[in-house]
Amino acid sequence: MATSGALSGTDVFLRVLNTDTGNWESIGGQKSHSETLNNGVIDISNKIGIPSFRELMDVEGIQSVDITSDLVFNSQAAFEFIHEAAGNKSIEQFQVQRGALGVGDIDEVKLAVVSFQETSQDGEALSATVGFQSSDEIELTASLETLSYADGLAKTAGDIQIYVRS
Repeated sequence: MATSGALSGTDVFLRVLNTDTGNWESIGGQKSHSETLNNGVIDISNKIGIPSFRELMDVEGIQSVDITSDLVFNSQAAFEFIHEAAGNKSIEQFQVQRGALGVGDIDEVKLAVVSFQETSQDGEALSATVGFQSSDEIELTASLETLSYADGLAKTAGDIQIYVRS
């Protein structure tokens, strides 16, 4: 596994909490993704005084994250679960695993499935482009532990490990 994959959207896996059993169930892997952090700041502008000015309240407002993922599902049941979650507007507890289990980061986050577009071709693995929106506090990490490779080096850029092929 190349570390850069966990940063570029590959080598990322999705699991969902089964509330009946308390176990995490694998949904599948991600081919690519995008994350958008939204800040709904509070406008406290003075519109009466002279001069009129715009002012935004510091460290206040609503934050949310929109995620779009191109997923490859590991089972028909996982495919149907995500499809149904989009249809019934449910909010589920997900784990996003970046990198190999036990090596990369795991983010737990409550997400609503807000869009579902099947992209599977006949005879190929089940896949879809899925849109998620956060519900609750969210803190996504991008750091990975130092990894070693026989054919390359793990270089550090802040707390992000980047795989460099030699």
